[in-house]
Amino acid sequence: MKPSRFIDYAQRKLDRPLTDEEREAVEKARLETSGKRDSVKAMRAALEGVLNRPL
Repeated sequence: MKPSRFIDYAQRKLDRPLTDEEREAVEKARLETSGKRDSVKAMRAALEGVLNRPL
């Protein structure tokens, strides 16, 4: 999956828009891992950390 499509994917999985806090966590993880292979994994982990449950 492309990192640019992760937010849309997460919103479909949750069946709701991401909150500001969730979106900020995902964007922060994306910036920290920009250009690396594990960007999507980091974004997923950041979102799961905010949600306190698996995506």
